[in-house]
Amino acid sequence: MSIVEEINLAHAEYIERTGKNPNVAYVKVRWKSDNEESDNIEAIAIDGVDAIHDEDILFYCNSLQGLIGLTTEGPGEDFIVTTFI
Repeated sequence: MSIVEEINLAHAEYIERTGKNPNVAYVKVRWKSDNEESDNIEAIAIDGVDAIHDEDILFYCNSLQGLIGLTTEGPGEDFIVTTFI
């Protein structure tokens, strides 16, 4: 299963279970500067950060599609989401 499929499935399951959209995703990233995967689990906010502290957020997305966009190589951010936790 691809990371995009994992994200979509987890999103659908979360909505089914809670009746609302998730506001944070926990991921592992690969930094573009050195092409190394981080050992840390990073938090990416999806349309709000009600559940955790602002200083714990690596990046803010406006939508699920914004999160999915971080899984592909391209210009922009300094990292690529490689693992969805």
